[in-house]
Amino acid sequence: MNIGGGVVFGAPRATSLRFCHRIPTLRSFSSPCASPSSFTEHVSFIRDVAAAEPPKHLSHLLRLLKTRGEAIISPEAKQGLIPLVVPLAKNSSADAGASLYTRGDFAKSQISDLDAYLLRKVGLFPDVLERKVIHHLEKGDYVSALVTGEFYTKKEHFPGFARPFVFNAEVLLKVGRKLEAKDAARGALKSPWWTLGCRYQEVAQIAEWDDEQIEYIKERVTEESRQEDLNKGKDPTQIALDEAAFLLDLASLEGTWDDYLERIAACYKEAGLPDIARFVESRD
Repeated sequence: MNIGGGVVFGAPRATSLRFCHRIPTLRSFSSPCASPSSFTEHVSFIRDVAAAEPPKHLSHLLRLLKTRGEAIISPEAKQGLIPLVVPLAKNSSADAGASLYTRGDFAKSQISDLDAYLLRKVGLFPDVLERKVIHHLEKGDYVSALVTGEFYTKKEHFPGFARPFVFNAEVLLKVGRKLEAKDAARGALKSPWWTLGCRYQEVAQIAEWDDEQIEYIKERVTEESRQEDLNKGKDPTQIALDEAAFLLDLASLEGTWDDYLERIAACYKEAGLPDIARFVESRD
């Protein structure tokens, strides 16, 4: 059973959590970083509305964001955002990250490069990996750039996200490997379009596709297509989930999320997932 499950181009800048592709769990866009009562609203929202287990370090992350000067916002402040996210802060340290980093550890590590330290000692971050590839390109080290770009796309690193494949396609194009770039871009477009990290058209150009994929998706959300699937014996639950995923793709083209909320929620209800439907519809 697949449910539509990134960072979306054109949405207001905010730190948020999102539902992972395929299974209804939450993944943080940012690395988590004590649990003041003012943060319980997010914990309660995730548990009671999103019907998911709040991330272990959510309160640490919220405190870190607040320490950085970002404004913590209501988890229901979702206007203009993809409906499968939980907003945390707008416009998106010291003691706040004490459980994840101890002051002085970077110096003690004797690793001179901060990005290298983050990747080795803290975790994998898309922006850090992309920056590392760019540095390799700037130095003319195309082999290291390609190896790092390929590493970025390993499915266990950022499952459900198209962005690593988009970036890898851009790198391949820069080093003159146009055919491989086209294949990488086409692979990226097989993932949810709202995880591309850029406009669909930019990736479609590398893939050398016109609007045929958009037209195909539009056809797939028609009543005729639904009836055709039913006639073929396709599981009605999967039909509804596929339609929700297609609608999310279409909404991502122009960032018109609010225009599709009612239909997306209806699909999840039809698929027997009322908790996700309620989560999608929940907003200030």
